[in-house]
Amino acid sequence: MSYEQKSESSNIYYQIYDQKFRTRVPEGHPEALERINKLGKQVFEKETGALFGRIEDVSIEDSDFGKQIKITLDQNEDGKHPVISVGVESKNGRDLLKILPSVDFSKEVRIFPYRFKPEDKDEEISGISIAHPDDEGRFTNKVQNHFVDPETKKYLHDFPTIDWDKASEAEQKIYKIQRDAFLVKYLEDNVISKFSQEKTTDFEYPIAEGDLPF
Repeated sequence: MSYEQKSESSNIYYQIYDQKFRTRVPEGHPEALERINKLGKQVFEKETGALFGRIEDVSIEDSDFGKQIKITLDQNEDGKHPVISVGVESKNGRDLLKILPSVDFSKEVRIFPYRFKPEDKDEEISGISIAHPDDEGRFTNKVQNHFVDPETKKYLHDFPTIDWDKASEAEQKIYKIQRDAFLVKYLEDNVISKFSQEKTTDFEYPIAEGDLPF
């Protein structure tokens, strides 16, 4: 009976839980953290605060939990590609939709979920940040929101706006849907499309049978 050896996945998948990256590990792993997931199943995960590397692909894919932004980094020291999955409709997802169009994909990045409580405020601040390295190799060059001028604080690139205080509850709900749809389409047209073109350009068709060199 013939058979083939099944190879291990070349990817290692990360999601965000409690504003930390987590990836599945075996139960006996020395860094394993146990929790019950949304499906009521026991899972074991390893936690890390930030991921570093060069972004090789960005996509939006459907899942059982809604649309997900997927960011694929270059190979790590174990020969695996870290893949970050974040829900489009989550706070972290919206942050990524606003930041990714400003990323220089020729440079390395640090992707860092955060949560902290400012000294002068009662509520925590959370989100996700992307930074490029400075001349000394430290990741201090924060990638800014693509849709807000950092000096004037005015919106850019036709970002949809609303007078929130004067809008009705129904108008606010409609605005959120329109805003999220705008961000997804902008990412598809201005970021994902570039990676799609690269994939098409790099593809090599197999040699036809009649052209085999042997």
